Amino acid sequence: AAASVVFLRLVEQPELMLPVHIGENESSALLKEINKQKGIRPLTHDLTKHLLSAVGCHVTKIRITELISSTYYSRIHIARVGSSEEVDIDARPSDAINLAVRFHAPMYISKAIAATATVFPSDALASQSESEVQIIQSVRETLASFEDPTTMLQLQKELAVKEERYADAQAFQQQIFDEMTHSVVLRLVVAMEAALADGRYEEAAKARDEYRRLVASQVPGSTSNKW
Repeated sequence: AAASVVFLRLVEQPELMLPVHIGENESSALLKEINKQKGIRPLTHDLTKHLLSAVGCHVTKIRITELISSTYYSRIHIARVGSSEEVDIDARPSDAINLAVRFHAPMYISKAIAATATVFPSDALASQSESEVQIIQSVRETLASFEDPTTMLQLQKELAVKEERYADAQAFQQQIFDEMTHSVVLRLVVAMEAALADGRYEEAAKARDEYRRLVASQVPGSTSNKW
């Protein structure tokens, strides 16, 4: 099965990172949450958050506690809102990290595991390239999360034409033209679609990354994730 790597940066020693291998589905769920991409239906980690919130609980922190036979073990700490009493449960690090990001909860690593963290040069991280299959899947997921602002305008224009309100139809058409001309997000979406269709995967990935940065910057109160 395909896998990805999450690099956890140590707060006290920011030059050190701990690589944690996680599954493709968990990686995709994590990226969607970080980039604030809303799906049509809730994913497993979103559902878990909703269930905990519905019963008045939240994740207070997670801990990566052990490394046994190349496998990390972790604990998720849960408490009722307003209460200091916690319970902790065993979890895969991939699930623990996903919930920590969704609840904005701190992540802790045991001293023994922190001692295994490694210095990763920035150029080494940048050199890790995506496969074409990964780019295709990622770009398609990004496109699927996009809500086209011209869709409703197009429906309103068609209704106006059907009702012979031609002045209104022309006004809606002008709004569509303005949106397509001036919207940077929409231009990036078109660029992703065109590059993907033509097999220009590197260009599709660049347009996707720019789209994500732009969307993230437009989210009110968005902040960078500090691990």
